[in-house]
Amino acid sequence: MEAFFRDLKKERQGIDLSLMIAQIERMKCEKDFRDNYAKEQGYRRNLETIKIIERSPIGEIPIVKITPKMIEQFLDSLRDYSNGTIRKIFQKVKHR
Repeated sequence: MEAFFRDLKKERQGIDLSLMIAQIERMKCEKDFRDNYAKEQGYRRNLETIKIIERSPIGEIPIVKITPKMIEQFLDSLRDYSNGTIRKIFQKVKHR
């Protein structure tokens, strides 16, 4: 019941409960590029970072269903990436 009311509150705030982190970040990235907040190189780099999120297990889960534990496991799985890439991914996940 608590989850139902929490989701209802989010819907009333205009949050689309079916969107995933990568979808939200992709929309933001494209808007920033259209509005000239990001140049072509930054835009492409952001898209590559978003692709990493899309390929992960949390990339397929609606944002309201993601738990802190899932995020922790996802961040732990990034050990093969550079510190800069991990930082960029973390910023995108934290942003949502």
